Amino acid sequence: MSVLVLFASAPAHADYTPLLDGNVTEWLGFPSYVDPAESGPGFADVTNVWSADNNTSGSNGYLFLGLQFSSNIKTRSAGNHLRSIEMSFDTNSDGGADRIVRINRDTQTYQLLDGAGTTVLRTYTWGVDYADANATGVEFRIPYADLGLVFGADQIRFTLTTTLSNSSTTPDRVPNAGFLAFDGPAVDGVGVVFAPTAAPMGPPY
Repeated sequence: MSVLVLFASAPAHADYTPLLDGNVTEWLGFPSYVDPAESGPGFADVTNVWSADNNTSGSNGYLFLGLQFSSNIKTRSAGNHLRSIEMSFDTNSDGGADRIVRINRDTQTYQLLDGAGTTVLRTYTWGVDYADANATGVEFRIPYADLGLVFGADQIRFTLTTTLSNSSTTPDRVPNAGFLAFDGPAVDGVGVVFAPTAAPMGPPY
């Protein structure tokens, strides 16, 4: 039986557009999905996940993700470092991947692929759609239309995996089992300038 951990922006913090600069200070102080500490290096260990969207109608706007790591994620020149982040999105709740987002920090490429991970559907702009400052934070956005999300029906499940340049190091999977879920309808209709939350909602199942 799979486990689904629901989280979404609280109603008072919906329709929010964070500044994508790799600094997660604006997300701090708000509830997040807290991932248990892993035994591997801290620069690949995700500790907090935040979500937000600025979708107001149809498929306009973006889904935003903020990630915090337990230590600075480092660069290639520092030796072993955070090489990539991959997210698998289940857009129809059938338990399989329908879209994959792949971020490679070594090549500075950020791409959307099909569910098999073999066909590139879109390449996003590094430094605009994705940002990090080699510190503990990562921020990126995905167009609602690219995930097939529509206002009022924008519910999606996903998992997150990090990999290191040293392939012998165990990557971090978030969550450790099951899925995370973004619930857009729970936050529709309230637009403010405050940072969003990503608090757990309801029991896992």
